[in-house]
Amino acid sequence: MIFQKNYKRLLDKIEETLASAVRIDTPKKLRESMNYTLLSGGKRLRPLLYLAVIEAYGYAPDKSDFDVASAIECVHAYSLIHDDLPCMDDDDFRRGKPTNHKVFGEAIALLSGDGLLTLAFELLAKASLMDGKYAKIMHKIAESVGACGMIAGQSMEFDGEITDTKRLLCINGLKTGKLIQSAFVCGCLSTQKSDDLNIWQEIGYKFGQAFQICDDLLDERKDENSLVAKIGRTEAEKILYTVEAEIESLLDKLNIDGQFIKSIAKTFLFRSTDSIKEYVTT
Repeated sequence: MIFQKNYKRLLDKIEETLASAVRIDTPKKLRESMNYTLLSGGKRLRPLLYLAVIEAYGYAPDKSDFDVASAIECVHAYSLIHDDLPCMDDDDFRRGKPTNHKVFGEAIALLSGDGLLTLAFELLAKASLMDGKYAKIMHKIAESVGACGMIAGQSMEFDGEITDTKRLLCINGLKTGKLIQSAFVCGCLSTQKSDDLNIWQEIGYKFGQAFQICDDLLDERKDENSLVAKIGRTEAEKILYTVEAEIESLLDKLNIDGQFIKSIAKTFLFRSTDSIKEYVTT
């Protein structure tokens, strides 16, 4: 119940903010392409984690925090558009709908991804002008998605065959985990609880790795390069239970109300098992 109540409340506000994120003076087809992916549903996990950390410390997220949350989702949406392009994974469907390039063409899809990434930093810059603490958040997000973060992980997938689990864990930690980790860390930065940063770094790393495992368990394509394919389904699910316990233990070290974040971990990391009843369907 704690998950459903808080998730719906924050999700509604996130969706409201995203709906007006792309500027109305953006060229029509480009605007439609950007919104096609940005407003196509999804779990909104990354902005949710950012806001949940802020609330765990007893603060109410303000308008700038929702701009930051929207920026994080813009980055994620851009990565999906580019990931689906023929030169990358060449996917025809995303979230049950034709992928962006199938609807708008490769050129517009490429530009809409560029536009969403740029929009993310426009939103972050606007927040930074309101309060200097957001400059640190902007730097952290840039670091997490740049050539030593998410983009690095993406590039490593095309840099030779993936033959060992250590390399695969590194790729997952960069491509999927870095933005998730930065959502946790940026929530801490917004509350200015710098003494807790290392714990949030660790929580974010563990959550990011486990989230990718869960996605792999749900992947109907059974990617031979996934960690699940290499270690087996049983071992992968054992990792999820271990990581959940470790996240709960780390949260208990902080002077926060961590119940909602614990419920997020249960819901999002066990979407593939029968033990959790709250399934995420958006």
